[in-house]
Amino acid sequence: MKPIYPFLLFFIFLISCSSIKKQKKSASTATVELTPLAKQNWQHKDYLQDGVPGISLDKWYSQSKNMVLDKSIIVAVLDTQIDINHEDLQGQLWTNPNEIPDNGIDDDQNGYIDDINGWDFISNKNGNYVLWANFEYIRILREWGPLFKTKTENQVLPRQLPDYHEYQRALKVYDEENSNYKKLA
Repeated sequence: MKPIYPFLLFFIFLISCSSIKKQKKSASTATVELTPLAKQNWQHKDYLQDGVPGISLDKWYSQSKNMVLDKSIIVAVLDTQIDINHEDLQGQLWTNPNEIPDNGIDDDQNGYIDDINGWDFISNKNGNYVLWANFEYIRILREWGPLFKTKTENQVLPRQLPDYHEYQRALKVYDEENSNYKKLA
């Protein structure tokens, strides 16, 4: 009875090796010669299908031909800036239906005046683009430093404790980031 165990182990080993070979073949990348147009849109390609490290957009379109598209999808742009007057974006941007454009009033009462296409949190008061901006923890240190810099938690009023804790958290992030720079020096 014992001699059968080594045979079974060897048999299982052989079977598992063949499945690994099949798996490797299916995961290999294709090498496709791209046309000049395909080279222009290389970012749409798929790594496994085309051998080009893109976002697989062409693959998704081919697999989703019969899919009903929902036109109500809203995508937030978290970026430094966007040209809302660009010709390619006309009719494509979300518009706040509860806000009347350019009347200087917060019509939807969300705290932002004339937020027609969302809100720009990084421009200055005149709407000009800010070239150099700080991290949020730096803003917190500047804003609450004069109030909390020399105080301990026991010296802070109870209503100020959330701000004090946020200041302490920002100070910790600052110290960690600053220590990374000291290591480089």
